[in-house]
Amino acid sequence: MNPWRPFPLLRLFFPFIAGIVAGLCLENKLPFPVWFYVPGLLLLLLLNLFPTRLQLYRLRWLPGFVIFLSLFFFATDITGFKIDSLKHENPGRDTEGWFLAEVIEPVPVRKSYLKAMVAIKCIQKDNRWLPVHGKCLLYLRSNSPSCSLDYGDFILFHASFDQLTDNANPNSFSYPKYLIKKGIRYITWVDHYAWRTIALGTTSPLRRIAFQLRNRMLELMRDNRISGREFAVAAALLLGYVDDVDTDLRNAYSATGVTHILSVSGMHVGIIFIFLEFILGFLNKARIGRIMKMIIMLGFIWFYAFLTGLSPAVLRAAATLSFIIIGKSMKRNPEMFNILAASLFFLLIIDPLLLFDIGFQLSYLAVIGIVLVYKPIYNLLITGKWIPDKLWSVMSVTLAAQLATLPVTLYYFHQFPNYFLLTNLFVVPFSTLIIYAGIAAVVFGTVPFLSLVVSKLLSWLVWVLNFFILRMEQLPASASRGIFITVPEMLMMYLIIGFAFLFVSTKRPVYVYLLIGGAICLNISFLTFKINRLGSSWMMVYHFNRTSCFEFTSQDRSILFYDLKSVRNLETQFPRDLSIIRSNWNAHGIKRNRSFWLGIDNRKLAGRIVCDQLFGDGCFFQFRDHRIGVLRTRVPAGLTSKIRLDYLIISRNPEICLSEVLNHFIVREIIIDGTNARNRIKKWRDEAMLLKIRCHVLPMDGAFIKEF
Repeated sequence: MNPWRPFPLLRLFFPFIAGIVAGLCLENKLPFPVWFYVPGLLLLLLLNLFPTRLQLYRLRWLPGFVIFLSLFFFATDITGFKIDSLKHENPGRDTEGWFLAEVIEPVPVRKSYLKAMVAIKCIQKDNRWLPVHGKCLLYLRSNSPSCSLDYGDFILFHASFDQLTDNANPNSFSYPKYLIKKGIRYITWVDHYAWRTIALGTTSPLRRIAFQLRNRMLELMRDNRISGREFAVAAALLLGYVDDVDTDLRNAYSATGVTHILSVSGMHVGIIFIFLEFILGFLNKARIGRIMKMIIMLGFIWFYAFLTGLSPAVLRAAATLSFIIIGKSMKRNPEMFNILAASLFFLLIIDPLLLFDIGFQLSYLAVIGIVLVYKPIYNLLITGKWIPDKLWSVMSVTLAAQLATLPVTLYYFHQFPNYFLLTNLFVVPFSTLIIYAGIAAVVFGTVPFLSLVVSKLLSWLVWVLNFFILRMEQLPASASRGIFITVPEMLMMYLIIGFAFLFVSTKRPVYVYLLIGGAICLNISFLTFKINRLGSSWMMVYHFNRTSCFEFTSQDRSILFYDLKSVRNLETQFPRDLSIIRSNWNAHGIKRNRSFWLGIDNRKLAGRIVCDQLFGDGCFFQFRDHRIGVLRTRVPAGLTSKIRLDYLIISRNPEICLSEVLNHFIVREIIIDGTNARNRIKKWRDEAMLLKIRCHVLPMDGAFIKEF
């Protein structure tokens, strides 16, 4: 028997995914017109109309091959068109003037400004309004604490846009790159006198109503005296509002392996589904009742998805449950893999780039892991006691989801929560109580006495959850950090997990041999990285806005230089910058490092520094055969001859021009870091182009890396 026969949609999933990946690589370089699919459709029609004459049995592989090929090219097409539309959706040629735009995301309110994602509709040119298209990020300054914007509002503003570039440091999160993937390529600050709202309605009334209702629920929680971290976690867990969650709390949830609690996910939608299934169970008796139940449940689930912001995890859960609800209304019990494949097709046809969203990947991988691995793990321990059985069931679900998502989480987040099993054993049932308490707090939010009691209960439950998470995060070795793997290593880890699962399921020894072979290949990859590191050395200038920071690295040793105006301790002054540096060290296997403060007084660092390959004297360094200079003030006085430098780092906004610099230095490349003012950076960049000197500008080009 063909093992794929029960999963027809799952078989079609693979060429479709391959087509999306190919479309991303090709970027619409090979678009296929509609007529391209006509020969394949005609061939399928002929094979079905004249099976005897065409000897269909001998050609039984051909229809499947044609369908696979058509799906591949179709996925390539829609992905290419999506990428092409994102490239052309920007104000591009007109980056300064008066614009009319619509707010397309909920607007978080800060102390003195608003952060708004907008879609540009029109630009004023020659006293006429011309249509333009593009998504932009606006930071709107506000002099009124009560000033706010809602989703769907139209605003009129005057701005000069800056184009976003991927200027992040290596092995760190790139916010510009994240925005570019969403089609947002421009950013600007707008003064409070240069913008105002316009009453034009909204192009998406359903989402506007959903977000207005969410804001009303948030105000209801605030009115019932839920505040601080309790409000932040409750709002994130119930409504997907994460703007009030502070960094320390977010890091604690991440380190303990329960960061999924801080965003509305499939678990939340599943609880809504179970609740609706229970209260609408009386409609199952008649056919018309089942149809009414299906419509009500689909409406509630998708409205809740809109209410919580349509995150990828919620989209997956809503789409999957929609197919389950439709199947139940028809008295069908479809295979779970077919349902997952159908929901994938539905979402990826709408937006094929969702496939590369981290939340989307983790959501589907977790469900696939639970469907595949939960039962084998659960069957390892059979008990007749109710409480041990339920505890083991929760642990089995957690192990299955963690096993399926492990390689991806290591690749993206570079850490592993060591106490994830113990943490989830408490958090999963406890968060369910919080969700039910939150529903009660919203339902009884206006009832005088009952609202206060339920809100106090919700606040206490969230406080207990936060207390438990923070204490678990403080335990020794709560998380293994600094784990960096490549894409091939991630795929090899999935192969090893797959071979282990097949061996447990079939007991065939061949999978043990394949598992051992995969483990050997993975270790060879790790060993190759270590061998390559032995002969490597490089110089790196980090991109930070408030401190100048550069390092020299040889094998597993690093020497870091940083320049602060007053505070010599980088860790107390800029801990986020230091965490980025440490992340880069972990990625390159740096085990030993030393740091030196350059200071503002140009104090001399005489003689040999740490390793034989690096020498320093004041603001000049020699690393191996390369000379590096750092210019933080005017050109040093007393230079009688030109100094030959390979690289010159300009920082701290010195009042110089490049022609003056070239009178004293012969420079191969100039590096301008992020501590300089924007107007001077632009001036120096233009001057370097006129003088035909290579120039690397960190705020535009990202960190400078030179391997020797």
